[in-house]
Amino acid sequence: MGGEPLALAGGADGVLLAVFDAQAVPGFAGWLPTSASIRALAIRSRQAYGVLATPSFQVFDISAPAAPIPVGDVPLPGSGSEIALGDGHAFVALGSDGIAAIDIADPGQPVLVDVIPVPDGAHDLV
Repeated sequence: MGGEPLALAGGADGVLLAVFDAQAVPGFAGWLPTSASIRALAIRSRQAYGVLATPSFQVFDISAPAAPIPVGDVPLPGSGSEIALGDGHAFVALGSDGIAAIDIADPGQPVLVDVIPVPDGAHDLV
């Protein structure tokens, strides 16, 4: 099977990775158990980015979909609900705590750069 992996949040158990070939036939690729429930997930290139209920932000290497591995994490100041990826940064909606800006230039060493207050809270990002 070829194609890009598609990561699906697996709730309390972890991350399920599936791949799609040119004919869009799905197939199981891999499973990565996580230490906490996943609240949000985003993919860019061969990295998956997750917000866990701990609360923390985690980076997963999915270059080998059958064997995904966690490569970096950073604690969050509040519970996240959504991820948006920018150029070298991830933004996490933290509800009443605002928006966390995380430097992801080095996937193995994500850094919480700032928490931006939002008067009515941040629940969705585009």
